[in-house]
Amino acid sequence: MKKSALIVALALTLFHFFTLAAFAWKTVEYAQVHCGSEKLFTVTNRELKSADERAHDIEDRLKRFSSDKTLDISQLNIRTGLDGVPVIMLANQPIVSVTGEDAKGSGMSQAGLAEVWKEKVRQALSRERENMAKSTPASENSRLAEHEVLLLFLEVATLLMGALVFGELFVRLGQPAIMGQICAGLVLGQTFFGTLFPDVSALIFPPDGSQSKLMEAISWIGVS
Repeated sequence: MKKSALIVALALTLFHFFTLAAFAWKTVEYAQVHCGSEKLFTVTNRELKSADERAHDIEDRLKRFSSDKTLDISQLNIRTGLDGVPVIMLANQPIVSVTGEDAKGSGMSQAGLAEVWKEKVRQALSRERENMAKSTPASENSRLAEHEVLLLFLEVATLLMGALVFGELFVRLGQPAIMGQICAGLVLGQTFFGTLFPDVSALIFPPDGSQSKLMEAISWIGVS
C-alpha cells in the first residue's frame, strides 16, 4: 500500500514538473547555430531548453562529429519519430531536430527545412574536417552548466520512476521486481524510446558531451 502511494506521489510530482516547464517556455526565443565561424541556421527554444542552450548543444555535437573521423558524413539522414518531428541523424546519433517553431519563419514545411539544414550540416562538417587536418582543435569546455545539473536530476527521476512503476507492475503479475526494472531500462533506452521518439529521447538523455559522462558515472555507482 505504501509503495503504491509512493508511486502515485512520484507520478504527480513529475506531472507537475512537466506542466510547469511547459508554461515556463511559452515565449519563443531564437539563437543562431554556428560551426566554426560560419552561421548555419537559427533554432528556437524547446519545452526544457532555451534557444541558447539548444544551439550550444547542437554546436557541441557538430564539433564532436567533425573531429571523429570514424563517422561517415555521407550517412547523414533524416528520421521522423512518431511525434512527427524530423531529426537530422549521423550514425544513429541525433544532431538537430526541426520543430514547428523552427519552420514557422522559413515559409517551409518541417520536412523541407530539415533537408536544407541537412545539406548545411554536411557542408559544414566537411569544411571543419578539412580545417582540423591543418590545425589543432581547441579543447572543449568542460564546465557544467546549470541546465546540465537540472537535466541530470530529471534523468535520474525518470529512471527511478520507470523502475518503480515497472517493478510494481511485474510484482502484481507474479514476477520478480528486478524483471520489471530491467524492462523499464529497455523501454526508456534506445531500443524503444530512442527509436520511436529520437528527438524526445535526445532531449532527456543526450548521447554526447558531459551529460552522458555524468549518467555513466552514476550507473557505475549503482553497479558497485
